[in-house]
Amino acid sequence: EKDARLKAVLADAPVPVIMAWANPPVVLSPRRQAYLSEFLSGLHPAYVNLQVDKIDGGIRKARPAMPDQPVSVSLVAALASAVGVTPPTEPHLIEYRRGPDGAAGPFRVFPLQAVLFPGGHLPLRIFEPRYMDMIAECLRVKSTFGICLIAAGGETGEAAMPYLVGTEARVVSADADTVNEVNIVVAGERRFRITDHSVDGMQLLTGEVTWLPPLPVTPLPEAQANLVPLLERIVKDLGERVPPPHLFEDAEWVGARYAEVLPISLLARQKLLELDDVVSRLEIIQQYLNQRNLLV
Repeated sequence: EKDARLKAVLADAPVPVIMAWANPPVVLSPRRQAYLSEFLSGLHPAYVNLQVDKIDGGIRKARPAMPDQPVSVSLVAALASAVGVTPPTEPHLIEYRRGPDGAAGPFRVFPLQAVLFPGGHLPLRIFEPRYMDMIAECLRVKSTFGICLIAAGGETGEAAMPYLVGTEARVVSADADTVNEVNIVVAGERRFRITDHSVDGMQLLTGEVTWLPPLPVTPLPEAQANLVPLLERIVKDLGERVPPPHLFEDAEWVGARYAEVLPISLLARQKLLELDDVVSRLEIIQQYLNQRNLLV
């Protein structure tokens, strides 16, 4: 009786209703297949066709069809048919909606003896198979990963324990000199905080992260204007390592670029990354340079 009422409601729905499941019916018993076929009569059945990631078992793509299925029975095709558009023929990324708190869900984290800042570029030499596979996947699906400073442990072997605040990294160039090594350059994007993490059998770290709010766009205060001439010379000397745009009038950009190049400890660099007050960061940097008579 409940099934009959449910089917009646679905049949009279003012919008198309598609009944989808993740496995083809061959995994069902003949009795269950018969029941499902009868229940779906008059509705739009479809297979979800989720694609399991070979690296971490995550679900990031949906396929229009399985090898033994016609495209017409995939969820993508059913949705496309319902709204009158042509269904895709290639696997496509699934975009997971984020909650209002900015939670990002599972996210690969690369612990390093380095600190990446938003807007900065960092060259990396990748030679461990686990990280080469991770980078290959990022390039294939155009995804990002996180870089965090190592709090305990090393860059090779067992997964290191990272500091909780890191920066999202996007690969902007990759060059494989040999089959066992790849040189990449990553660009820093958003800051995040790790709220939980796990380590898989390959010793790859996956974190549950929350995106930190972007730092406010703040004009460079007049009191820190003397930081600009020295930074201009540094940027000129570094050339392609600091690609444009060069935002010398922006307090956050000036502070981040100084924090990347100053000869300070990694822990000090990490503390500068974690600062939310861009003017306070500039004041710390200005004091450091004044103490060494590097500012005019």
